[in-house]
Amino acid sequence: MIETLTWWAAAELVGAIAFPIAFVFFHGLPDRGYAFSKAIGLLLLSYSLWIGATLGLFPSARGSIILIMALLAILSAVLAGRYRQELSAFLRNGRAYMMLVEGLFFSIFVLAVFLRSFVPDIQWGEKPFEFAFVNAINRSELFPPDDPWLSGHSISYYYFGYLIASTLTKLTGLATSITFYLTLSLVAALAASAIFGLVYNLLASARTSTERPLTAARSFMPRAAIFGLVGVGLLLLLSN
Repeated sequence: MIETLTWWAAAELVGAIAFPIAFVFFHGLPDRGYAFSKAIGLLLLSYSLWIGATLGLFPSARGSIILIMALLAILSAVLAGRYRQELSAFLRNGRAYMMLVEGLFFSIFVLAVFLRSFVPDIQWGEKPFEFAFVNAINRSELFPPDDPWLSGHSISYYYFGYLIASTLTKLTGLATSITFYLTLSLVAALAASAIFGLVYNLLASARTSTERPLTAARSFMPRAAIFGLVGVGLLLLLSN
């Protein structure tokens, strides 16, 4: 249970740091990119780590991850200062939307962890090779990471998704045997947030196409939220 909460807290921290960046980047959307902030944060954090470790600027280690997060936080603080009035208005008037997104993210994450707890063994399908990749990346200080099967060679396969898992693993200090399925559960929660945000923004933008973006951000639209939740059910659950 503590591992699940630690993983969730790490994702929340990364999302909170990245939200001002998403707010500026998705300035034209009614939700200002709030539903996508965690995914964007994980992408920026992992990509920065990959670039640095690939160029040999710094090792793939917990200290480097914390440093990158600090730099992203500084950038977010600068952007928050430049857009403080709009950001304050959104945080003040968008509480219902943010609580709904956070509730959806947490619920799907916990549900996915619960379902995965019935099949925790990493021994079927492609799971053993994926687990080997996560461990190899987790042990490598520089990129490309070492191949777990062919000593002296690097992984000749796309591995960025496993790098994201390794990045959060190093940040939290949890074992890869635990974070392997926590990552899969996190993917489900991130997908749910993104699907909800996409549907909500499409409907809310259509409703407020003649209004100013700041005005659109102030008005929570229950109808758009309901269809956003339906979209999550259709695309994330029923489609399988």
